[in-house]
Amino acid sequence: MKIEIHNMYKKYQVDYFRSKQIFSDYSLKLDSEKINFIVGDSGTGKTTLLNIIGLVEKMDRGVYYFDGSPIKYKNKKEILKYRNSRIGYVHQEAMLISKLSVLDNVLLPIYIGGKVNGNAYTKAFGLLERLGIGNLKNVIVEKLSGGEKQRVEMARALINNPDVIIADEPTASLDADNARIIMRELRQINTENNSMVVVATHDNRILSPKDNILSLESDVNIR
Repeated sequence: MKIEIHNMYKKYQVDYFRSKQIFSDYSLKLDSEKINFIVGDSGTGKTTLLNIIGLVEKMDRGVYYFDGSPIKYKNKKEILKYRNSRIGYVHQEAMLISKLSVLDNVLLPIYIGGKVNGNAYTKAFGLLERLGIGNLKNVIVEKLSGGEKQRVEMARALINNPDVIIADEPTASLDADNARIIMRELRQINTENNSMVVVATHDNRILSPKDNILSLESDVNIR
């Protein structure tokens, strides 16, 4: 699995008069041989880059290849299909539906894809068991702790066997035990499934010399 971005430009409108250039003629190549970490100070574009890789945002200019296929932003149906079935997301603060059960939250990508069957339920429960929260499958999400919610979101990210997992500061709000569980799972998925894992982080404790580490510089311009 490979991702390539060539000659990317991306800016934001700060206010009516000023814009902030985040990326200028930026290129990168990622693969699934190692975990890919994006590091850098706040404001250097880590989350923006993750959102572009995860097809949540689009570039102003540039070319994006997803496993060799050029991404066509105008084809919204294709973009949504990629986001639901080929990319899994883990956020700093778990983005779950608080009034649904743990199991229903994990199965959301399956519901959206219209592929609900007995195997899906078995797989969802297996993921929850693996993450140590199988006993919580019928609990309403709003009753969970922060660490438990993060593990639910991890299970949801993995339910469709994604080619790519995008994780934005996944350990920032967690205690040491829950952080270890999340990183163990990400490394295991990368090794066992050959899924690409892309993580933005400030947490140097989770980095390894074996990882692919991309450092973003704080050279953005406001004009």
